[in-house]
Amino acid sequence: MLTVYSNRALGILSAFIRECPHVDHWLLPANVCFSVPFLISSLGRKMSFYDFGIGGAPVEPVLAKQRGAQVGVLLLNHYGLPWDEEDVSLIRKNSASVVLDACLSVPNFQPLPNSKADLTLYSSGKGKVVELGYGAFGHLITPLAGQRQGIVRQGFNPTGYDLLERYWKQVLEGIPFAKDIVLMHEWVDEGTDLLPDPIAYSERVKRQQLFVLRHKLEINRVYNELIDDEFHWHPRGNTWRFNIMVDDAELLLKEIFSRGLFASRHYANAARRLGETDRLPFADLVEKHMVNLFNCPKITAEFAERCAGAVQYLKGKGKLRPMRLSLP
Repeated sequence: MLTVYSNRALGILSAFIRECPHVDHWLLPANVCFSVPFLISSLGRKMSFYDFGIGGAPVEPVLAKQRGAQVGVLLLNHYGLPWDEEDVSLIRKNSASVVLDACLSVPNFQPLPNSKADLTLYSSGKGKVVELGYGAFGHLITPLAGQRQGIVRQGFNPTGYDLLERYWKQVLEGIPFAKDIVLMHEWVDEGTDLLPDPIAYSERVKRQQLFVLRHKLEINRVYNELIDDEFHWHPRGNTWRFNIMVDDAELLLKEIFSRGLFASRHYANAARRLGETDRLPFADLVEKHMVNLFNCPKITAEFAERCAGAVQYLKGKGKLRPMRLSLP
């Protein structure tokens, strides 16, 4: 396998998709960062969405509808929870290409020797497990033609991503999505050698990672001890952030912010905003009921105790109940 580096994971993904002209249709998880379907659209590829889930069950029926087509699949490590290699292998057998988006997982510079994903992506950008504010790398089974090295596309707008992020928030508030918006300018700095010193970068990520993971364990211990187990989502999915499922996420967030604290929702159901006609119920449930409690280095044990206190306070008042997400 070959490891390539770039300013951000989106640049590697863009270069990879351009090098796969035989793949004209991509299947994406519904709960994905807006930038991925925006990128697919800007590159002139078709896309469909599959529902939230762990394993091949949500992917396979959507893939089956595209039999005979050259279809690629993007798999997402939901909340950093890794895909099973057997599932990746099975999906790869039935598709033209597989990209594994591990950007919310712990960075791993040692590629799995038998991985069937054509590209596995990691990031140390904003909001990731190791947050440097820049940098990404990808493990490739087959080198890109010419490596697309150092490509910063003509007309690249460094503020373009932020503009589209603000636009996406407007879409979530109800304005209809207009595809032409993503074609207005070049907003991805595409290339695989845009980091000047990959060795120094990887060493910095590894050093930071040791500290970050220790800190996350400490903060997660607070959440685990103080928040009733019935609210917890998945024990292996709490490294990126600590995730809970509640019946009224809006109420909980208001309570948390009223105490001078903060928490977040996760990626919305992009499929519903981008014209997907199939109902994707689990994606809607995740959007509506999942709350992410932060555990990054800027979070103190006292902060975590107060966030946990907000959950338990509302539960004690009978205003907040746990939700279960029984995936297929």
